[in-house]
Amino acid sequence: MIHGNWHVHSIKALIAQLSKELYRKLDKDQKAAFLQCLDRIYDKKDLQHSAACLIDAKDSYDELRTFRKQKRLRYH
Repeated sequence: MIHGNWHVHSIKALIAQLSKELYRKLDKDQKAAFLQCLDRIYDKKDLQHSAACLIDAKDSYDELRTFRKQKRLRYH
């Protein structure tokens, strides 16, 4: 069982690090949505829902980034 705990701890640390890096890049509304998603997780050890919040935030960030690039290209 010790190895199982190490695995869970490692995945949790990875999700936390990726979340920190992404959070710095998000705009105000995206940050609020990301935090709300995380706040809705009842069990803070729930890796599946934590990962889902991270993926949703990353998708939102990528969509906004793509939109801004396309907008910039239209005006140049």
